[in-house]
Amino acid sequence: MSHSFSMSSAAALPKVQGSPLRGQITEACRVAEHEWLPSLLEQARMAPDVQKRSGALARSLVEGLRGKRARSSGVDALMK
Repeated sequence: MSHSFSMSSAAALPKVQGSPLRGQITEACRVAEHEWLPSLLEQARMAPDVQKRSGALARSLVEGLRGKRARSSGVDALMK
């Protein structure tokens, strides 16, 4: 027997008592994506200074990896 899961079946699940975070997660699975996505994107947005520092770190890490690779293939080749 095969069972499938969808967001409509998630809405039919009983609410589970637990931590406030668990409650937020449960409620999030019951809301249509188009309703919560703008808020989630706003929460995920980094402050300009954090964005600048994380970009510099990412560049440094990639440049370090590239410098250590004499021959590359697969994912390493894509990073060049």
